[in-house]
Amino acid sequence: MQARIVMTRAILGLSLLLVLTACGHTENPGPAPLDLATVDWAEAVVPGDLCLTPQPVQLHDGTATVVDEQWGNLIYSLGDRRPTYGDLTGDGQEEAGIDVYCVPEGAGGSAVISRGFLIFDGSSGAYRSIGAITAVHPRAPGLAQPFVESIEIEPGRITAHEKFFAESDPSCCPGNDAVTTWTFDGTSLTHGPAAVG
Repeated sequence: MQARIVMTRAILGLSLLLVLTACGHTENPGPAPLDLATVDWAEAVVPGDLCLTPQPVQLHDGTATVVDEQWGNLIYSLGDRRPTYGDLTGDGQEEAGIDVYCVPEGAGGSAVISRGFLIFDGSSGAYRSIGAITAVHPRAPGLAQPFVESIEIEPGRITAHEKFFAESDPSCCPGNDAVTTWTFDGTSLTHGPAAVG
């Protein structure tokens, strides 16, 4: 008797599955991935760590003012480089690297505190931060901060092309290059040493 009940339930379950399949019913696949090329980054909320604040920062027209105890007002802004795209996570959807910098209000370009790329993923249907790519090469005493000029994104890693200053360089224009490889482990980004040249 027990075996007959189990068999009947199995047959009913299979019949229901066949009916639902025939009617085109499928499980909800969740939200569609966000095409990051459609995001208006000039009005985005971005992580504040690159500009010395742990709080997210709302950009307006590509910029925001952040207050720091040491520096006072800081300008956190999109850089002039277009977003860089590539499939970092290997899921068939492109991630985006957004060029940003942080500078004291009223200061020139040589006073940049930090410049790098914020990395975003859109697989959940909204953009979310994966991490930030910043210069790894050390800053020489008395010289301007090294920065990341460009990146290349590919599955599992990001290659960062850095610029850094020597004493003979004008304050506007670093003449030295370094390359750093960042690896993605599915959760976070970590980097190796900066290779000069």
